[in-house]
Order: sequence, then structure tokens, then C-alpha cells
Amino acid sequence: LHPVRKPTRTTAPKRRFRRAGAAKKSKRRVSSLRRDLCSTASPTQFLSAAAARSCKRYRPARAAHSPGSIAPRGETMAEWSGVRMTKKYLVELCQRHDGYRTPSVNDKLYLHQQGFRRLDPEVLKEFTGIKMLWLQANGLEKLEGFEHMPLLRNIAAHENCIEKIEGLEHSKELDSINLNRNFIKKVEGFEKNQNLTSINLGNNAIGPDAESYKAVAENLPKLQTLDLQANKIEDGAELLKILQKIPDLRVFYGMGNPFVKSFRHYRKRFVAGLPSLRYLDDRPVFEDERKRCEAWFAAFGEDENLDAANAAERDMIKTIKQEKRDQEERRVKAFDDMIREARAAHAAAEAAKQLEGVSFSGDPIHGVNGPLRDENADPNKPRKPFVDVEDLD
Repeated sequence: LHPVRKPTRTTAPKRRFRRAGAAKKSKRRVSSLRRDLCSTASPTQFLSAAAARSCKRYRPARAAHSPGSIAPRGETMAEWSGVRMTKKYLVELCQRHDGYRTPSVNDKLYLHQQGFRRLDPEVLKEFTGIKMLWLQANGLEKLEGFEHMPLLRNIAAHENCIEKIEGLEHSKELDSINLNRNFIKKVEGFEKNQNLTSINLGNNAIGPDAESYKAVAENLPKLQTLDLQANKIEDGAELLKILQKIPDLRVFYGMGNPFVKSFRHYRKRFVAGLPSLRYLDDRPVFEDERKRCEAWFAAFGEDENLDAANAAERDMIKTIKQEKRDQEERRVKAFDDMIREARAAHAAAEAAKQLEGVSFSGDPIHGVNGPLRDENADPNKPRKPFVDVEDLD
């Protein structure tokens, strides 16, 4: 008989118990971190350095810039509630995007998704060479600090909390501005920006009256692209009259506004009423569509005769198809004429070379008595008479 050994005690249950205890402790710590993060004060005022290192989910976004992530004196967190803009932090952002340490040398400034609530003019005044400025996805409530950026041409400030367009009077070279997804209620502040060619004001609160958007046709002679989609504009006829004052409007976005459903035949009216328009909402405006819309609108008239307008459009469609058939016939005829002329020229060149004793490929033509023409022969010497094959016997 073999002796029965008593089972030895292992330490695995203790290890499992310790792991479970550590998990519970970490869970309690994470919940406390979340509670601290939801408070109005900064997380760094509540958490110790050891707790911050032990929690893997918590990563301070501005740990390398602790002076910039603490609220300044004299301001509560409710008033500040964001990342403070400092020169040191902006210089590091420039270097992160292949920029330079000297602020005035940079021509691009990437400030998007940084948590800024304000733009500090004292910090931005050293960035005098900026041409492109990214500000999207912050919490900005106001545009400011552009006084020392005379070369600024493009501003991307979409997805912020801006309620009023201001601070652009010194940006006379401004070419494009994106203010999509803000809280703007009125188009204004572009009096000094006569070089603007593109304005994006989609997904705001502009409207419903014409006073809130009539400024798009004032002092903007170079405007070509205008985005007013997803706003609160209700009067389509008044909007069309205002857009007709823009001399070279090529792209317009108006879908998502209430007038699109209430303004009958919205696309045909806008295409016919805006001769320079090349793109409307979700698709381009081709020349065939423009001819159809112009014919339709001319017959529609002020009395809004829909039957006459539809008949005029059908006639225009037939005319367009006939023009295309005639154009295709002219193209085919021109191609046939070209082939015929090329063949005639080929035949004439071949006949001329055969008369000169040279084939079309450039080789000399030989007869029974030798070459038909010898360039080195004496022209005064008579040529041999032609010998018939039957006389050779």
C-alpha cells in the first residue's frame, strides 16, 4: 500500500484574493477620479501624484504644461473653465506640426481641439506671419486677437460657441472663413473683408427674417461660395433677391432651411435666377439643366402658370436633344472629310513618287534595263531602248 500524501497548501487562492482586492481598490479609485473630473474644479487640485500614476485611464491632457492648466488668480473655474493659452504652449504646438520656435516665422497655427475658451491677444500678437489659423472644436465664444495678423487668409473656427461675428476688421486679406456649427444669429462683421471668396455659416441660427442675412450681399464683391444650410431662413423669394446682388456667386448651399419646403420649385427658381451658379446644394448645375430651368422660369412668370412652364421645359428638352444630334452629325461628317482628304493626299504623294522613279516607301523602282532614273548618269547620254521579253529569244 502506498501512503496517502496530504495535499499541500498552495498560495494561488491568496493571489486570486489579492488580485480581486486590487481590482476593487482600483475600481473605487477610478470612480473617485470620475467624481472629481465631473466637478467644477481642476482634477489636479483633488488627486495626488500617486493616484494619478496608478490609474491608467487617467491621463492629464496638459501634464507637461501645469502652469497653463491651472486657473489664474482672480478667476474662478466657472469663469475660466478651459485650457489657458500661453506662448510656451503655442510654440510647442508649432513644433509638433513641423513649425518653428520663433512665433513670427510660422505661417500656420494649429489650435484645434485644445480646449481653449478664449483667444489671448497678448499671446497671439507675436504670431505676425500667420496665414492659416485652425480653431475648430474648442469652446470659443468670441473671435479676437487678429490685430497683429495682417496676412491672415483662412480661418477655420467651426464647432465652437460663437454667437456673434466680430474681430475681423483688421484681416483685410481674409479669403475664406468657416463658422459652421456655432450659435450665430446674424450675418455681420464683414464690412472690411472685401477679399472674401468663401463663407461657411451652415448649421447656425440665422433667420428667419431677411435682416439676419442681407449682409452677405453688401461689401463682398468677390464672394463665390456661400453656405447657409441648416439655418432658420423661411422666405425663399427674399433670399433669392439678396443672392442676385452677388455678382459672381458660384456655389450655394441652402438645404435644411424651412424655405426649401415652402418655396415651390426651389431648385429651378434658384438656377434660373442666378446665372453664374455652378453648384447648388448636393449636385452641380450643368448647362442643359440651366437651359431647361430658364425656359421653365420664363413661362412660369409672375402668374405662376405651371402647365405652360412644364410645356416650355419639354420643348427645351427636345431642342437640346436635336442640337446634340446635329452636333454629332457635324462631328461625324468632319471626321469623314478628314479621312477622305488624308487618303487623297496619300494617293497623290504615291503617284508623284512613282513618276519620279521612287516607290512610296522611298526605294528606287528598277525596270528590265536597270533603274528608271540614275541621278549620277549624264543627262545628254541617250538611254537604252526598252527590250521586250519576247525578243530575248
